[in-house]
Amino acid sequence: MLVVGAGPAGLTAAATLARYGVSTLLVDRRAEVGAAPRATVISLRSMEIFRAMGLEAELRGGSVDVEMLAWRCRTLAEVGNGEASDVGFPSRGRAARLSPTTPLCAPQDHLERVLSRYVGALAPVEVRRGVELVDLEVGPDGVDARLSDSTQVHARYLIAADGAHSTVRSMLDIGMTVPPTELTGFTVVMRAPLWDRIGPHRYLIYSVGAPGAEGVFIPAGPDDRWVYAAETTAPDSEAAALERIRVAAGDASLSAEIHGIHRVTAVSQLAERFRHDSAFLVGDAAHRVTPRGATGMNTAVHDGFDLGWKLGWVLAGWAPPHLLDTYEAERRPVAEHNVARSADPTGSWRSAEQELRADLGGRLPHARLRDGRSTLDLLGPGLTILRRRAPGRPPPRTPDSAAMITRLVDEKASRAIGLDENGVIVRPDGKYVRTARAARIRHTAQSDAAVR
Repeated sequence: MLVVGAGPAGLTAAATLARYGVSTLLVDRRAEVGAAPRATVISLRSMEIFRAMGLEAELRGGSVDVEMLAWRCRTLAEVGNGEASDVGFPSRGRAARLSPTTPLCAPQDHLERVLSRYVGALAPVEVRRGVELVDLEVGPDGVDARLSDSTQVHARYLIAADGAHSTVRSMLDIGMTVPPTELTGFTVVMRAPLWDRIGPHRYLIYSVGAPGAEGVFIPAGPDDRWVYAAETTAPDSEAAALERIRVAAGDASLSAEIHGIHRVTAVSQLAERFRHDSAFLVGDAAHRVTPRGATGMNTAVHDGFDLGWKLGWVLAGWAPPHLLDTYEAERRPVAEHNVARSADPTGSWRSAEQELRADLGGRLPHARLRDGRSTLDLLGPGLTILRRRAPGRPPPRTPDSAAMITRLVDEKASRAIGLDENGVIVRPDGKYVRTARAARIRHTAQSDAAVR
């Protein structure tokens, strides 16, 4: 397997493929993990994926404890006179009812560092940084690639996770549909003692309306790391940026250590298709969004996970190749929703009820088991048969394999998720399969083989 691009989509795909023993070469043109915060929200479903990898605690270590709401105020000095607004994420209480984890306010560079360390320690994965794809031939039976380090690579499949200006997408001559909706502006990355001024009003984003300094403050990690952003022309100096930030903060003496001023141009677009023979587009290579709604990174993570387990099944001989047709069929509607949302000038302001369906994707409901685990913790790498544990009855004898396992659910949790005596069959992503035949999973000697 060849994965081009070690951002959130490529790293998630490589980590998921490793679960199935798939040897993967992951290359990225960047010599090191990016140092800019970029995205600052890890959604509920993304956290479930990373929790299953054992990364929840480490990710929380680089997060900020906030309510997942926006706070509207004139300046930060007047934060006590503001009001909260929904931005599409569940509250702590609602998240506890929906999931064994919660969404997180954490910057993308922290997520990438955590994922990079994790993926780098997985035996089936080789990571090469500072290496670019320079030539590519793609056919129905595999890909042949030439890398900038003079390596020639043949792989059965290729995952293009190389970003909004994807080299792979260009080489495959895949265009972008939908005339782009463009957002322009700037961001300032800084450290400034803003939490002291905000006090107990701890939120995901602060929308300020001070005349001449309209914009948003976004916490971007511990130790008072912040992003200030506005949809207007970028300041021409650090002094001008600081003056605008002081007006927005309502503090003429505010000190700030400015780490960078970045002009931003973002568009909302979809690739014409997500696949060309043995090559697949994921993340920003497949769909471009503006920062509105904070969906870009999370959609990319979900792409990488979805394609990863499906490729893992096919390469393990658990399912026929046409399972891969479901990648675009299932991911494109979500991408369309998020692209449209990001193109909407009011797209940031959505209720959790509107957006949770796109994030969670209709997966198995969460309920706590007697031992403290979640029903989501029962899912295996293949199909999982969930059966209600009937009091006084011996559990049914269903032989387990690498491709299919059976898990018993206690009475209370069964009632909570609506599990009847017939049980259900669930995929690795938590989505239901009506019958084993519908999954087209193959119970052969290949099922337990580690395919390279």
